[in-house]
Amino acid sequence: MVKKQSLSELLQEEAQKFTPPEGESAIEVTAEKIVEEQASSDEESSAETPDPTSTKRTSPTKADLEATVKELTSNLETSHKKEASLGQEVAELQSKLSKQKTFASEQKSAAIKRFGKVCIFRHKVI
Repeated sequence: MVKKQSLSELLQEEAQKFTPPEGESAIEVTAEKIVEEQASSDEESSAETPDPTSTKRTSPTKADLEATVKELTSNLETSHKKEASLGQEVAELQSKLSKQKTFASEQKSAAIKRFGKVCIFRHKVI
């Protein structure tokens, strides 16, 4: 698991990696956690005291839930109808395919009966 580092720690690590060329000086800066701590304490205090002007609720109301249930029920009903329609279409397509296979088989048999001797004769000649 990767250790989560603060921005100040990462900056300090990068600063330590830096080695200036000879003859040049580097400015060293130490990272301060004060800003980070203040920001987190500000976040905590704002989380503890909700903004009175904010109307956003964290949990849905009963009306919201009822509307969601109604929408989901409608979607489920629509899906069931579509499933039934597609099932019917599949059955029809399977029936058509079966008829086509039967027809193709009959045509093949008829062709063999009519032209079988000619085809066999041509095959031997060639």
